[in-house]
Amino acid sequence: MEVDVERGVGGRLSAYVSKIDDLPVKGGVLQDDIEVQFDELISEYLRGIADRFPQNVYRDAIKDADLIREQVSSISSPAITRMLFVHYWSIFETYLGDRLVKIVKEHHEALQSLVKSHTVWKAKTLTFEEFYEGSQVILDAVMKELVGNMLYHRFEAVDGLYKATVGTSIFASKDDQKILNKMRDARHHCVHRSGKDKDGNLLKITDTTLDDLRGAIQRSHTQIEEAYRERLEEWDNVPW
Repeated sequence: MEVDVERGVGGRLSAYVSKIDDLPVKGGVLQDDIEVQFDELISEYLRGIADRFPQNVYRDAIKDADLIREQVSSISSPAITRMLFVHYWSIFETYLGDRLVKIVKEHHEALQSLVKSHTVWKAKTLTFEEFYEGSQVILDAVMKELVGNMLYHRFEAVDGLYKATVGTSIFASKDDQKILNKMRDARHHCVHRSGKDKDGNLLKITDTTLDDLRGAIQRSHTQIEEAYRERLEEWDNVPW
């Protein structure tokens, strides 16, 4: 079974689940080698992301979403609007994950900054054996977290990781931060309750909502890419 790497981090879960369903089960419990096989799935994903560019994946995905939105504009359907709303979120989370993974995987400076800034990682200790395996051990542990465990709508954590690696927030402004945090709750209701809040009230997702979300996402993407280019110039001048 192939993993569709073009879906990025935001689409990895269903791919992992489908593969985990194929793993051997004994007495309702997965065999002891599940950890090894899960690591192999992460490695497979990383091999795919290394060959592509997150900014281009994002650009094409936004273009497709905008085209779909234009084609269904004559249909008045709250369900379609909610689907587009969730799709924009999927694009954003995929970009945040893919871009961070690629930066950390390809730049030792980013990995070093990330580990130093992370309270858990910087407190980790290595065995002598791991020490002699070099920085690959550290990279593998970080990649496992970024690909296998990180949820990219948890902005508090993700924002800190981006500040550590490329020196910028994922929010282009305080206003955008408010927009995205507020709409994150709506995202949760749309994904888990088919658009209804905890009291059973159907959320009102409008074209203005989509415009505001798309705008905030685009500004975030632009800011991250610009910060990455600036940081890349700094890293290129490092004398080693």
